[in-house]
Amino acid sequence: MSDKTLLASVALFRELYDNQKDIYDVISELIKASLIFSGKYQTDATSATWLIEEHFDLKIPEAVVNTALNQRLCKRDKIISRDGRGYVVSTDALEGSRRYIEDFNLLRERQDEFIENLEKYIEGRGVSLSSVQKKDLVTSVCSYFFDDQSRSKYSTEISGFIVQNKGNKDFTERLNAIREGFVLYDGVRHSPDVSQDGSWRNHLVVYFDTENLFSATGLNGDLHRQLTRDFLSLAAEARVSGKRLITVKYFAECLDEIERFFYAAQMIVEGKTSLDPSKPAMVSIVEGCSKKSDVLERKAKFLSDLERLGIEYCGLSIGDVDPRYNLDGRVLQEQLKGDLGPTYRDFNEEKCSDLLQMFTKINSLRRGKNSGPFEAIGHILVSEGFFSRYLAHYHGVVEKEGDITFSVDLEFITNRLWFRLHKGLGRHLAQPQTLNILAKAQVVLSSQINTAIYGEYDKLNRKFSSGEMRREEALYLLDDLKDKAKSPESIDENNVESVIEFLSHGDLTSMQRERSMLLARVEKGDKAVAKLAKLESDSRKRKIMLAKIISIFCIIILSVLAALILTELVKITLGLLVSKQDTRLSIYGFAITVLALILTVVNFKKIAFLMESIYLFLFYKARVFFGVDLDDSAEGG
Repeated sequence: MSDKTLLASVALFRELYDNQKDIYDVISELIKASLIFSGKYQTDATSATWLIEEHFDLKIPEAVVNTALNQRLCKRDKIISRDGRGYVVSTDALEGSRRYIEDFNLLRERQDEFIENLEKYIEGRGVSLSSVQKKDLVTSVCSYFFDDQSRSKYSTEISGFIVQNKGNKDFTERLNAIREGFVLYDGVRHSPDVSQDGSWRNHLVVYFDTENLFSATGLNGDLHRQLTRDFLSLAAEARVSGKRLITVKYFAECLDEIERFFYAAQMIVEGKTSLDPSKPAMVSIVEGCSKKSDVLERKAKFLSDLERLGIEYCGLSIGDVDPRYNLDGRVLQEQLKGDLGPTYRDFNEEKCSDLLQMFTKINSLRRGKNSGPFEAIGHILVSEGFFSRYLAHYHGVVEKEGDITFSVDLEFITNRLWFRLHKGLGRHLAQPQTLNILAKAQVVLSSQINTAIYGEYDKLNRKFSSGEMRREEALYLLDDLKDKAKSPESIDENNVESVIEFLSHGDLTSMQRERSMLLARVEKGDKAVAKLAKLESDSRKRKIMLAKIISIFCIIILSVLAALILTELVKITLGLLVSKQDTRLSIYGFAITVLALILTVVNFKKIAFLMESIYLFLFYKARVFFGVDLDDSAEGG
């Protein structure tokens, strides 16, 4: 069987569960379908369990299979009967289940189509997948739906593909069906008694880490707030005789981290340190704050919001813990650093110590009893991120295989609660966001972005501190990192490609190279613009000068013409008034008298104004003819 079969199987599991509303009915249908596949008509609990795994790749506990055989198929439905070797099934009794074989084959075709489209999406980004890589991709898809991020090496690409198809309703509904099927199947695999589905019977104290506290109050964005509120709502449903069975608290280590966090926010507001863009809660806290007192007000509101949500402070001191349950220590931390290797440069000793101290407290509260069903474990830390997951499963922390870890993530515990508290995943029921595959994809990408930004921010700080980078360049790159930060809800089909591009190539070196290229282009562009501006200016000046010369030349021509016309008029006048008896001297005297009379009568200011008006009119026409803008004429007017 393949991982593709598992994808189709869990989708069928969800479909059967939605129709049957009972886990044992679902298992019964799987038993009948397995018998049809195998062509067998005799079975027992062990054989039926093996057949389900062989044909559907589903590992159902044999005790659950046995109950389905005995209580449903034998006693209630009477379609199988006992004999000395197990159960015998009649051929006719299986006919009604053949339609589920058809449904299963259809679901398998749909999953094949999904995988093929995912492969095309990845290869469309310039990555050629080998046959081995394609097989790894399918395994990654299953791990992705199973919430096992450690084995989902293609989680970025899978998330990107899901977000890219956000607007395709049929696409998201099919994936949500697989997601819900995984939650149901996972619940059956780990439940000692699925007959208790629909109730929570044990007391459980859940301890939030700092990030989940920030998420609960909305500091990490709307989607993270919704995810934590979904859990808190489910936890409030778990009651016996009206009393809550699940309470939510936080340890002193978280309170200390909160104090440090808000103090850092004060330093940022006062300009004494820079803002790390990988911390959305910090961005939310300092946004709009102009003085230290603003930060203190937000801190008070944050603590008040925790109290309002019913999240309590646990004052258990590490000094009060029995040393037998202690998990913290220098030797373990050094061992952790060595096992993580030099590639994991973000090892934070303070964070590691805080986690180990909280694990120690939980170990003490459990009295060292870490085995048994999850529902009866009593105390659990809910913590996010790679390191907390790694530490929770670390061989130096977990005493023996099969033990319940000291911490799980919010997605795991929400899905487990949902399975235990609801008898069906019917479409009419409100579902938590952890079952929404799009929300999961957005959270995965946002988390990966913040991790990448934190790494680059750390590099930037070290380069600036060592003098390898100038302040101007550091500020530019810091602003660029701030622009790259994304909350889950802000990631959609319009920007997901740029998100994946940053995750693929967004290291500090490439950002510096990009900035250098940009500066080079700007510098080159500035020179070209300056050269072009000079050419345009010279051309403009030449055109204006030519327009001016033409206008002056026209004025001169007009003046000469006016003078010639005036001279001819004087000649004509003299010819009419002067007789042959007049002497040359009298003629000249008369002419001078007429000229003097004209000079006294004519208004030369008006003539000058007229000539200037004619010049400006001619200059305007010449300027239009040469294509010189009105504003440019100032140089020649």
